[in-house]
Amino acid sequence: ITLKATEASHKTFRKWLSKTKGYGDLKEDVFSKVDDKSAVVIESPELWLGLRRLEEGPDYLKKMVTHDDSDSPAIAEETSQGVGVALANGTLDGSVPQGDDFDRVVCKVRLHDSKKALTVLPEEILQLILNQAQYHVAHKFKPSSGSDNKKDEDHEDDDDVMSYP
Repeated sequence: ITLKATEASHKTFRKWLSKTKGYGDLKEDVFSKVDDKSAVVIESPELWLGLRRLEEGPDYLKKMVTHDDSDSPAIAEETSQGVGVALANGTLDGSVPQGDDFDRVVCKVRLHDSKKALTVLPEEILQLILNQAQYHVAHKFKPSSGSDNKKDEDHEDDDDVMSYP
């Protein structure tokens, strides 16, 4: 997944995480082309599914990513991180990891220097990949319509397709 490194994309991505924006908005404001040098690239989130602590991950995974080793809660200001993605030990409720069942590896995604990093579970990033696949499959098999309101209909259809389980 490649994400634009702009303030507008940060706002849209944050609203998607809080379920106030849909996939169509992400497609327009957040996703970038793979060849965009300034884009934030998130690779292989499925490899981190279910992992509770970074130190428990296999060595080949640890070499693939940047780690945030701070012990601050997810909602606190993190150590200085530029635009990009870092993996960190986190919890489901945003508190400091304590070695219990609520611990999770989280992605800290920073899309703009002046904004705090967004804490995202690997499952949420993987959902973006699934949404992209659903979108492309739905549009491949969707019959074209000659309506003047095509853009509005496409945006509504995107949200319908993405809300399908």
